[in-house]
Amino acid sequence: MPYFNIQDILISCIAALIILPIHEWAHAYTAHKLGDNTAYYSGRMTMNPLAHLDPIGFICLVVAGFGWAKPVPVNPLNFKNSQKGMAITAAAGPISNFILAYLVLIVYKLFYYLVGGAAAIMTNTALWAVGQILAAIVSISVGLGVFNLIPIPPLDGSKIIAPLLPRRWIYYLDRYQMYISLGLMILLISGALSYPLSYVRSWVLDGLYFLSGFVDMIFMAF
Repeated sequence: MPYFNIQDILISCIAALIILPIHEWAHAYTAHKLGDNTAYYSGRMTMNPLAHLDPIGFICLVVAGFGWAKPVPVNPLNFKNSQKGMAITAAAGPISNFILAYLVLIVYKLFYYLVGGAAAIMTNTALWAVGQILAAIVSISVGLGVFNLIPIPPLDGSKIIAPLLPRRWIYYLDRYQMYISLGLMILLISGALSYPLSYVRSWVLDGLYFLSGFVDMIFMAF
């Protein structure tokens, strides 16, 4: 059983409160640009975390690094192409997570080099806290993006692949969504998904570290 102290939980909470609104805002904004104002008129096209929090999903995100927020309301009938519009709107959430993680990773590396490296960070409480929050945003943001790409309702992945599925499959997925969601939650809470999700998250993080390697090269050149 993993050990968590108050500092770990507080840092994860701060990171989650930054990440979740961006994920949900990306859904709402994309739907708005594609012609659906349901989320806009529901007050969900906002960066206010309180508008998006799902208590259980927030706890799972803080504790396990994989979780969810309150779904943004979307009316596919307002899109020119309902399935395509839903797929693009759904993809916006995870994409925003990976972009956020990449940008914050660059900021983290700049912060690391500019303050004097690990020695300076470990001997200054304020610098250590900033570094931990930045690192948590990167890790949790990638975790949220990876989790939401699972092609199981009600996660974003199921809507992204919907245009590729036979209509009969979509019908059964919608009909049994409640049971599928319950099974997914059981798998998540039991830890059965922890290893595969952690593996994919590590793979994505490695890719982001590689893509941000130019920061290391710049500072190592001096």
